[in-house]
Amino acid sequence: MELLLEDITIFTITGRRHLYKLGDMAYGQWLIYQGDLPVYYFDIFDEMYKDIDEAIEKDPCKYLREKFQRDKKQLSLSPNIKGIWSARVANKLFNIEKLPVNFFTDS
Repeated sequence: MELLLEDITIFTITGRRHLYKLGDMAYGQWLIYQGDLPVYYFDIFDEMYKDIDEAIEKDPCKYLREKFQRDKKQLSLSPNIKGIWSARVANKLFNIEKLPVNFFTDS
C-alpha cells in the first residue's frame, strides 16, 4: 500500500539523515521500522486485524515492543536517529506492507 509520510531532515554528527513518520493525526496507526526505514504499517482499526487477541488491542504499543524484543528481525516502533530536526518538512510517498496478521500468531 502507498502511504504519504512526513520526511524530516535530521542533522547528525555523521551527516544528514531522514526521519519518516506518519502525520500527527495518526491515532491507532504505527510505522514499524527496521533500522531507520519504515517497513510495515499497522492500523489497529483495519478490518484485516479484527480477529487479533483482545489483550493486544488494549495496549498495542506494549505488545509490539515486547514482540520486537523477542524477535531477531530488529524491528522497532521508532527509528534510532539523534540530532537536530530541520524546520522544513516534506512529504514522500512510500510503498509499505501492512504488518502481516501471522505476526500476532507466531511465537
